[in-house]
Amino acid sequence: MMMKKIIYRISISLVTITFLVFFYFNTNYFIRKQEWKHGSGSSIGDFLLFEYKENFIKGRTIYMNGIPTGRIIFCAGKKLIIKEIRTGESCYYINKSNFQYY
Repeated sequence: MMMKKIIYRISISLVTITFLVFFYFNTNYFIRKQEWKHGSGSSIGDFLLFEYKENFIKGRTIYMNGIPTGRIIFCAGKKLIIKEIRTGESCYYINKSNFQYY
């Protein structure tokens, strides 16, 4: 009986940690700190860098040169999916950073 309880607690802990990691990868904070290169699909730019104040994320909207250009659909750490506002097409970007967690 005790062994089942330990396995259950370990399983719950692993599921919780996995959920938190995926949740963090989807935050604007994580996305802003990375360097994104266009991979495939439509494009809102060859590189997405948010170190300039004209390029920023507000809510789930990406602004390039102060103009709303895309909406963040999903981020899985190394992959970023964006829906281009102008055309409605999907854009796929690849993380070229070394996962900066600061």
